[in-house]
Amino acid sequence: MTKPRTNLENELFDLLRPDCEAAGLYLEEVSLKRAGKYTRLVVTVDLPRGPGAVNEEQLSQATLEISRHLDEADPIKGTYNLEVSTPGIERPLEDERHFSRAIGHQVKVKICDGTLEEGKLVATTTEEIELETAAGRRTIALADITHAQMVVQF
Repeated sequence: MTKPRTNLENELFDLLRPDCEAAGLYLEEVSLKRAGKYTRLVVTVDLPRGPGAVNEEQLSQATLEISRHLDEADPIKGTYNLEVSTPGIERPLEDERHFSRAIGHQVKVKICDGTLEEGKLVATTTEEIELETAAGRRTIALADITHAQMVVQF
């Protein structure tokens, strides 16, 4: 689960969302990470729905717009490093949008009764997902999933 945002992170989220949307991206998360006197602003973006990948042009456009907007608004005191990236392949799948992004990929799913399922994600709705497993197709309610993530295959 995602940690709750601070007030400043919420302000930054609201400030930066239009920049991401203008680049055709979904603003997944904004977080400030502090280590001693250093601060890093991490902006995580993704495609709004469905399978596919964020391309370099989208990421570059979003980064430029976010940087420009932050320079104008100056919401963060002191210096910081800006990092704009995608969530990564092994991020937890926590909602229907996340599952829609994983269609066509291998996923591991832990169900509330403790069972584990692994298979190719073939479909998702607002209520359930459908996996193609070694034993055949399996439909699982989103409400029954306690943890899920894509599986990296080499």
